[in-house]
Amino acid sequence: TRSKTGLLRSFSSGAFVIAQKAKVGILPVVINGTKNIQEKGAWTLNFKAKISIEVLDEIPYEDIKDKTTEELSLMVYNLLAEKVEEHIQQKDA
Repeated sequence: TRSKTGLLRSFSSGAFVIAQKAKVGILPVVINGTKNIQEKGAWTLNFKAKISIEVLDEIPYEDIKDKTTEELSLMVYNLLAEKVEEHIQQKDA
C-alpha cells in the first residue's frame, strides 16, 4: 500500500516466497513521485506530477535460494531505499 510520506514500509513476504519456490530471481523496480499524483484518500488527481521508474539489476536465484524471507525482504528493502527520493532526503538531512 502507499505511504503518506513516500517512505518505504515493510514488505510482506509473499513475493519472496513465490520467487524462491519458483526458483527465479527478483527484479527490483523503484518508482518515485507517485505520491504526488493523488494524495492518499483524495479523489482528485494531479496530472502534472512527475514520476520516474528505475529498473535495478536482477537479483539472481542463486543469491536468494538460501536466504530466509526476512533476510531477503531486508536485502531488497535496502536496495530500494537507496533509490527512493524520500529515503535519500531523510539520510541527507
